[in-house]
Amino acid sequence: MEGNRKLVNIHRQDINNNNQNNNNRNYEDQMISTLAISPDTNNNCNNNNNNNNRKERNFMELPNEVTLRIISLLDPNDIGNICQTNRTLNMFCEENIVWKAVCKRKWAHSPIFKRRPINSWKDYYSKKLTLMSDKNGLCWIEIKPSGERPSPRYQNTSTVVGKYIYYIGGQEIPEKRFNDIFRFDTESYTFERVIPRHGFPPNFARHSAVSIDHRIFTFGGFNGISKHFNLCIFDTKLESWEYIESRGETPIPRTNHSATVIGKYMYIYGGMYKGNNNQLIFLDDLFCLDTETLIWRKIYAKGDIPPAKCGHKLMTFDNKLLLFGGGYGLEWEKKYNDVHIYDPLFNTWTKVNVKGNAPVCTFTIVFNAGPFMFVFGGQSLSDDSLTNDLYLLDTVNMEWSRIDAPSAPHPRDMGSGNMVGSTMFMFGGYNGSAIDELHALKMEKRLELLLPSTRLSPIS
Repeated sequence: MEGNRKLVNIHRQDINNNNQNNNNRNYEDQMISTLAISPDTNNNCNNNNNNNNRKERNFMELPNEVTLRIISLLDPNDIGNICQTNRTLNMFCEENIVWKAVCKRKWAHSPIFKRRPINSWKDYYSKKLTLMSDKNGLCWIEIKPSGERPSPRYQNTSTVVGKYIYYIGGQEIPEKRFNDIFRFDTESYTFERVIPRHGFPPNFARHSAVSIDHRIFTFGGFNGISKHFNLCIFDTKLESWEYIESRGETPIPRTNHSATVIGKYMYIYGGMYKGNNNQLIFLDDLFCLDTETLIWRKIYAKGDIPPAKCGHKLMTFDNKLLLFGGGYGLEWEKKYNDVHIYDPLFNTWTKVNVKGNAPVCTFTIVFNAGPFMFVFGGQSLSDDSLTNDLYLLDTVNMEWSRIDAPSAPHPRDMGSGNMVGSTMFMFGGYNGSAIDELHALKMEKRLELLLPSTRLSPIS
């Protein structure tokens, strides 16, 4: 039986249609027609019908690259049926090149699609199709944690270290800013106040924080009176807080900027600070900190340089920086919901032509989940109202989608969000007053495949 045949030297390159003559195209069409069968039809192929046996035998004798090309042109449901024919076809149907072709036909839009490496295009296809479905199974829940919960606040930071989320600082009102640290156990749903054994954070809010291994790096922030802060490190193992003297091309201490990490490097972009006579200065600079040497350098990038802004989000995808949203001016004279990508390899910013729209701009709450960026809440692009909508940006083909997730929390901005495992955790924020609610959006076991499995059951 063909089911015992081993695949040898499967070529993963696509076949260019322009290089195929009309006879080959007609032959592929004939093979596609032959392949678009159901499992029931396949059972009939196992009888003594010589014609059907001859068709299957002829197809199995095709070169591997032609077989892959034919299967990649099929509808996903047909691929799901064909994979159940025998083990050889099942192996063909699992090939990444097949599902990349399926995804490209359905969602191709941005040239970034061609450059983004995906380990499993089948998994990407299934998850995106499920997330965009009305029956995606996603639902917000409010968590009632045990332990000492942080007081209501916004503009704090939240950083993941292992199974813990560390919440640092924040404010309840502009005149009341915090210097406390709380640790949340995402398995037991327990809060715990952390008292540093050495040093202490300042009373600050509107700072940024990232984690590398067991250390949390904070930068910027404001005490609400006159002082901006520089670089600090909280060691979660030693439970010590340290103020770091900046070296290199140091950034101006600031607020309402955003930070992220690529490898051992911490990046910050934009923000604002108070200049002479309390004048607000908005920034459009990009800095990088080597977290081993603790030396800063300013990045003089080329390309589509983003405008000066604050209240934006800076995220990491595929070893690149993704900058979303933000605003400018004391009365938000300018609001942005654009997307820029910075590629460190080429030192270039690119403004991305995004399909669809997310009508929010500043102080959104953002989560990373594989190639998807989820955006919750924030200020509306059209007015100053707060939202509680959930949007998804597919960073593979740069397309926005609105995601249906019942029991959404109240509208808010300036909260904090983190992805731990397959669960999004969101804490705090502002909706006219500070909030101390903790919500979760669980994705585990929710993203069920919407097409037949292409895995054969083991033979007993």
